[in-house]
Amino acid sequence: MRLLQAPHYDLLVVQLKITTTMVRRILVVTGSSVDIITLECFKKLYYAGRDLEAVGMSLVGFGGHITYPLETKKLSVRVGDKDNSRIADVNFLVVDIPMVYNVILWSPTLSAIKVVIAPYVLLMQFELDDGRVGKC
Repeated sequence: MRLLQAPHYDLLVVQLKITTTMVRRILVVTGSSVDIITLECFKKLYYAGRDLEAVGMSLVGFGGHITYPLETKKLSVRVGDKDNSRIADVNFLVVDIPMVYNVILWSPTLSAIKVVIAPYVLLMQFELDDGRVGKC
């Protein structure tokens, strides 16, 4: 277990199972309406990049750079460990840009899995499939 020194301004970064693969460096944030996965990560999940088509919309980053997502893909995501988890289908925008994070989870998924985030202790709690509370 990692000890936190307060005050801190660390971001909440977790690992989740997407399709059949554990994916690390998933940034959990609130305040937007899309979930993003990088093309590099998407290809590692055994999806062919050649099957992707442009979605006809753009994303604007903090630096003002415009990115055109390749496609929206629905992928199964498991939050939590095997015995204490919740599974949700997530619509990801696939983007071909280099990022530190493999995935960025935003409000749609967080709401769907009923997430509560405690930034002070870098904890994410969520409702399990059986109604209990899980954490990661």
